Amino acid sequence: MKEASQVRLLSTRPARQASGFTLIEVLVALLVLSLGLLGLAAMQAQGLRFNQSAYLRSQATYMAYDIIDRMRANREAAINGDYDWAMGTEPDSNQTCNSTCTPAQLADFDLNTWQCTLGNWNDDTECQNLGITGVLPGGQGAIERNGNEFTVTIRWNDRDDNVQDLSINTEI
Repeated sequence: MKEASQVRLLSTRPARQASGFTLIEVLVALLVLSLGLLGLAAMQAQGLRFNQSAYLRSQATYMAYDIIDRMRANREAAINGDYDWAMGTEPDSNQTCNSTCTPAQLADFDLNTWQCTLGNWNDDTECQNLGITGVLPGGQGAIERNGNEFTVTIRWNDRDDNVQDLSINTEI
């Protein structure tokens, strides 16, 4: 067993003093922190870019299903080819549809409003007269028919002006 004088001597020995951070250690820590924050900012920017692309794709999908639903509601005109539309075709005249429209007139009205809503024709007089603003930058659409099968294709410019396409096949 240790005597009290030995215990006191051991406990009174001065502890090694910590000198703290040096300036170099602080600068290295600051460099690591700033690199981490730059990486975080880059990830945030990339996330925003992907979010914008996903938003435009969801708008294109919505617009494709919108015209498909219109074609299903006006099946006679769809089967007759009244909904056939080539990519880049400008909307027709200022087609309005009153309460007594023929299926072909309704198809023209549907196609005009659909093309205006896609967005490539925002400066077009017909779209301005309809009061429609497009949802896709440079948005255009096409509808191809093969019997009762239809392919709806929508093309738009993504954030970096990359052209994107979406095609949906359906049977009416």
